[in-house]
Amino acid sequence: MTEPATPAPEDFDAEVAHVLALVGTPHHPAMTGLPFEQAEARAMFRRYARNYGRINRGNYHPDDPDPGQDWTGILLENVYDVLWQTDPALQHRSLVLVAAMAKAWAADIDTITAGETQ
Repeated sequence: MTEPATPAPEDFDAEVAHVLALVGTPHHPAMTGLPFEQAEARAMFRRYARNYGRINRGNYHPDDPDPGQDWTGILLENVYDVLWQTDPALQHRSLVLVAAMAKAWAADIDTITAGETQ
């Protein structure tokens, strides 16, 4: 088994600082565009979240040869959930879930032994 590569908490904080340095001030709007454009985008993101939810629960398409969950679908469902929210408290909760999912995926990658494929 390979040595785990999950960053220490201080490394995570350093990465957050690096991202903020790249994007500038952390006070960016959640979404830009005219109100009708935002409404259309949020509706689309909500559909995507629901579709990935159905995929993750194995009932999106009856002919799917592999109806199981995968990290991509799990993470995307949660990311799209963030994108359609308008309530700041729900956005915050959803973003924390996305961060937790990403950390869980990274931890899962760390447990893969050398020579195994994904």
